[in-house]
Amino acid sequence: AGYGGAMDKAKVQRQLADDIDDLVKQGSLNPEDLSIETVRANQEIPWDRYEAIDDEDLEWILSRQ
Repeated sequence: AGYGGAMDKAKVQRQLADDIDDLVKQGSLNPEDLSIETVRANQEIPWDRYEAIDDEDLEWILSRQ
């Protein structure tokens, strides 16, 4: 992906981080257990929208929560 692809990926990462933050605030995700496995298993996250997010990206997002 070129420059535009990198910008799009950053936008998707921000959106996913916001979704995770919202679910933590709603009590749908436990902030003490924000692991790749528990987040990927959460059915409230629209994973079809976040297909570009691999485990490495998700780990980075979770480290910033």
